[in-house]
Formats: sequence, C-alpha cells, structure tokens
Amino acid sequence: MSRVRVLHGPATGKTWMTSLDGARTGVRQGVPGRERVTLRDHDDAEVALRWIVKEEWARLKKGMVLLDPSAAPGEPRLHSFVGGPYTGALAIAPVKGGGFVCNRFAEPSGDRFAGRDEMVHVSPGGEITAGPALPVGGLVWKAEQVPGTDAVLLQVDGGVVRWRLGGDTAEEVLPHRPNPGFLGIGGGRLAGYDGADAVVLSLDGGAELLRVPAQAALHGGHSPQMEATLSRDGRLLALCARPGEITVLDVASGTPRQVLRGDFAMVHRMDFLPDGRRLLVSEAYGRWSLRCLDIGTGQPDPDWAELRIDGGAVALSPAGDRVAVARRDRASIHDLDQGGRAVVRLRAGACRQALRDDLDRRRCPGGPHRPRLHKHLCRTLRQVRSKAVIRHRSVKPHDH
Repeated sequence: MSRVRVLHGPATGKTWMTSLDGARTGVRQGVPGRERVTLRDHDDAEVALRWIVKEEWARLKKGMVLLDPSAAPGEPRLHSFVGGPYTGALAIAPVKGGGFVCNRFAEPSGDRFAGRDEMVHVSPGGEITAGPALPVGGLVWKAEQVPGTDAVLLQVDGGVVRWRLGGDTAEEVLPHRPNPGFLGIGGGRLAGYDGADAVVLSLDGGAELLRVPAQAALHGGHSPQMEATLSRDGRLLALCARPGEITVLDVASGTPRQVLRGDFAMVHRMDFLPDGRRLLVSEAYGRWSLRCLDIGTGQPDPDWAELRIDGGAVALSPAGDRVAVARRDRASIHDLDQGGRAVVRLRAGACRQALRDDLDRRRCPGGPHRPRLHKHLCRTLRQVRSKAVIRHRSVKPHDH
C-alpha cells in the first residue's frame, strides 16, 4: 500500500507531508525550503499505516489542515479538526460563499451542569469559526441553508432556530422542546413540529400556511415516529407519524393527496425527487432499507431496486439525480435514473482506523442526552466526525 498526505498550518505556514510505501513511512516537515525528512521502517504495512494515521491525527488536533483539491478518487480533499466529543448528532449544510456549517458538542463548564451543541463554520480552506451556543442540553439533528441568504435553519432537539453566519446568537422559529421533531425546506417554506401539530411556515415573514394535528406513535414501544419533508416547490408535505404510513398533503388546502402504506418499520428521513412524483424513504429497523415510492400510485417505483442501508446516512444530490449512502466505513453513490445502480463506491480505511483508535479512549458526555457511540460512525458521504470533520472525498464514476 502506498499513500501521500500533505497538511499545512494556516497560522505557522509550516507543512507536514507523510508518505507510506509498504512498511516504510516518511515524514517531511518544516517551513517550505527548510524541511527535514525522516524515514522509518516498521514491522509490517499494517503497523506502518496505524503509525502514520496516529501522527496525522495528532497534527490535525494541533490546528493543521489537509487540503487537496486534486485528490484522486476515494482520497480526502479536506480534513479539518473541529473538536468536541461525538454524540451521534451531526448536522451539516453547505452555505453561501463556500464551506459548510456543522455542530460540535461543548461539555459542561462553570455553573453549567449539562453540555450543549454549538455551531461552527468551516471555510473552503478548512479554517474554523465558532458560531452560537445553543440551548443547554440541546443537540442539533439537522441543518438546512435558507436559499439565497446567509441564514441556516437548525433543528435543535424538537425545536427550530435560524442562525445567520457571523452572528453569535440564533433566533427561535419553533420553541425548543424535547424530541421528536423535524425540519424541511422547500419553495420558500419550512416545515416543523411544535409538539402537537405539524406546521408549515413562510420563510418570508413566518406566516402560518398549514397546521395538521400529529401525534408520534412509538415503534416497538421505544422510538417516536415523527418525520416530514416538503417538496422542492413547497406545495406538498409528506408526513410520517406512524410506522408504515406516510400521508402526502397539499399545503394550500390541507387535504391528503395520497396515503403511502408499506411494511417499512420506521422512517427517519424522506426526500422528494425534483419531479415531485416520487419520494425517497429511509427506513430504520425492519429491513433498514432505502425505498422509492410513487406518489401517484402509492406503490414502490417499479424501476427502483430497494437498497439495504443498515441504518446508514443518506444524502440527495442538489440536482436530485443521485443519492449517496454512507454506512459504517463504506459509502456509495447511486444513479436514480438507472434504478439506483451504484456508480461509485468508496471505503474510508484511514478514517475507520482513526475512529477506532479514538473510540478506545473517548468518554461519553453527560447531560440529558446519553450518546450511543456504536451507532453512528459515518454520517454522510462527505464527512466523518469524531472530534474531526472530513468535508468530502474526491469521487469519479467508475464501473464495478
């Protein structure tokens, strides 16, 4: 196995380059033009890889950044240390002007007895700027950019807040409350849950456009089912408050357009495709699958092959023609115009090892939310977070 990584220190101007060739590692470090090189032989290639990843991890924690716009397929393009213990909640969204925002957990301090999430902005070059701290004990489960603005909507537990980049406060949109909750954006509208009703509000002024009573059923007596999403034009709301049943509502009239029923055990994410006629449904429990349902017929899309995702994260491309699935240490991209056929497959080997090493010495944060560290290692195709964020890996289509 051979690999090369180059890290740089934005504050110091120093570089730190590692190379791996079988069981031999090399490190070139220092200010450009005055670097020193160290070679080292290890017992075998696996030991060499573990050592090099450990050393890279240590530099990332000191503020160095990996940035490689020309990365080969499957290799990291950006790796920047964010900090904070892992909780199982990772919300990430691209923002106007480049880069993205994500959350990190701030542990209890001073007179604060519970930790909470806070937002950060990661620039295209990997620089990190802290944003607002959120309600004590709160975790951010979803982030959505408000199109054409510098604002981001955040689902904090069951509530929703609006944060403008550069600001140190967040404006309440729906009151903070315990889960369940959801957040959807489409057609200049947002959808959320206030604890009794699913509501659709205008993003311009906050006028209420739809209110539908909804009570979350418990799957297996333990997990509340409450998920919803808006179509891209904001005219349809897909609402799932009961496992195995999704109601598609017309926002203008509030009347049901279709009721989708199936053997899906529980829904944890839904996405309308751009045509507004099909709905992607990510299932938790049951078969742990990703399905495509036809809203017109109420049946599964006959051209779509159900995907086994095993509780992985799902992300729909901006154009709506591809979907990315990340589970454990593997990720894949599927072409929706080809019935969901995988066109790219990736495996985050170095990330997997770094996460495993870090999990061995990480403790769980306290507070009202007890994290489940084993459940979510990879959250999206573009990033892995365990005291760090990998923005994305370079991908190019190839056959398998």
